[in-house]
Amino acid sequence: MPDGVTADAAADLRVWKLALAVTAAAVLARFVMAGLVPLLPDETYYWEWSRRPAPSYFDHPPAISAAIAFGTALFGDTRIGVRFGSILLSLVGSLAALALARRLSGGRAALIAAVALAVMPMAAAGLLLATPDAPLLAAVAVTLWALLRAVEEESGSMAEIGWWCVTGLAFGAALLSKYTAVLVPAGAALGFALDPRLRRRLLTPGPWVGLGLGLAAFSPVIMWNAGLGWPSFAFQLDHGLGGGSDAGWIATAVGALNRVLEYLGGQLGLVSPIIFALMAIAVAFALRRGARGEGDRRGSVLAGVAIVAFGTFALSALRRHVEPNWPAPAYVAAVVLLAARPWGARGRRWLKWGLWLGGALVAVIYAQALFPVLPVDARRDPIAQ
Repeated sequence: MPDGVTADAAADLRVWKLALAVTAAAVLARFVMAGLVPLLPDETYYWEWSRRPAPSYFDHPPAISAAIAFGTALFGDTRIGVRFGSILLSLVGSLAALALARRLSGGRAALIAAVALAVMPMAAAGLLLATPDAPLLAAVAVTLWALLRAVEEESGSMAEIGWWCVTGLAFGAALLSKYTAVLVPAGAALGFALDPRLRRRLLTPGPWVGLGLGLAAFSPVIMWNAGLGWPSFAFQLDHGLGGGSDAGWIATAVGALNRVLEYLGGQLGLVSPIIFALMAIAVAFALRRGARGEGDRRGSVLAGVAIVAFGTFALSALRRHVEPNWPAPAYVAAVVLLAARPWGARGRRWLKWGLWLGGALVAVIYAQALFPVLPVDARRDPIAQ
């Protein structure tokens, strides 16, 4: 053992390397699947964008277009070419999440995060597809990593300002991926406001410097929308938060309840039921401790992001149908809290069962995508959806 390296540090390094190996295996599996599964209609739609570069598009900002253009430049007009950028970004996002977990609670937390990301259907299936969620989740993970580095620094120091600048640029990349990135600073602000140790930081220059840099990076999308009468902003606001009905109050209430239950069911499928429940416990625990001025301040910020991202679309479901992937940024923060939480013996058993269940779900998804053996009408196949 090298001089100055303790046994604990050496063990932590070994577990960290194992976490990296798990992540590499998961990304390799996505790469293989990307070459086998036919392109989906949404992917071909974004592929067409990549042939017509623009500051923005009607549905989304331009990041997915750039990712596809990068992949097709390397691998041509193939399935791998269209999806390569997304797979590479899934590696970037996973590494940022692992680094976050390790900073919070060591190599073991990084390993748990690596396995959780490998067996969550949201990541295992969703991140091999060429959709805006791939660049969004990568940028959100990097944003949170830089944000927590800023929280670790002394308030007002140059190091803190530097990390706020990195946070702002990463946030700008998230905005260039998908408009739901705006929920990340909103959630961080909630975490700062609820934790008495962090409230005063909202009055310092750092957060506002970061926010300004993020908006500056996003300015081409703003100018594109302004020049055309705000079509993309209007469409997405109505798409995500519009709705409503002129039906009677009973029918309206029943419809809202059905949509909320459908939303919750989609989340259980997106991350697997046990992992979802454990994430909820970890987020609630971090938020409660932060509000009391206890525990790790960084946990308060992550909990705020998870709650705002998840809660916004839970409220939206009262008015209209919500797609299961919309609150995905919540799970970037939640998986880190799940991995870093000091679970008791019972919690560790549930975590193990949850990871096994997630792995089984991913295996079924991959198998059904390659060899549709389950007796499900293709038009209603939830895996295709």
